[in-house]
Amino acid sequence: MVAICGQASGIGADTDAFLVYEMQALIAMGQPEQAVLAYEAFREILWAEFEIEPTEQMEQLYLLAEGMCQNHVDEGDILRLVAEQQVEERAFFCTFGVFQSIVALERRHLERTGDPIARLNAGSYLLMLTGATEENARIVMERLDRAFHKTYSHSKACISFRTFPLEPQKTVEN
Repeated sequence: MVAICGQASGIGADTDAFLVYEMQALIAMGQPEQAVLAYEAFREILWAEFEIEPTEQMEQLYLLAEGMCQNHVDEGDILRLVAEQQVEERAFFCTFGVFQSIVALERRHLERTGDPIARLNAGSYLLMLTGATEENARIVMERLDRAFHKTYSHSKACISFRTFPLEPQKTVEN
């Protein structure tokens, strides 16, 4: 599948669709790093030639592959990776789909009806509780645990959680 998609991409007909198939195949074969590299190369070409961003579907596959690459990191380091990502001082440039998601998230925060959740793997999730104290985070987790066991009453799953405070990035003054 990967070889066929690579050949088809060379022809130029509907290149993005073939890259989507190639990325899906690479992810399915357990090679998310290769999917990330294919995406990044395609994105550079797309921007250089047409000054456009990849499709939303391609962006989602890229995020999935990138997340799979980060799953090789020790579980204790995941929270630090998320919290310590370098923040650029200029505007955050993103695809239209990501922009829509950011607007929806900000709207939810204004209404206080939702917090962002990310799936790391089959049994691990990240949840950001903006403005919550450690005590409030514990209460939320207990509520989630009760709701899970009410819905899946026969499950013997044990839900555990860790908290990590998110603090503003310190800027270095010259």
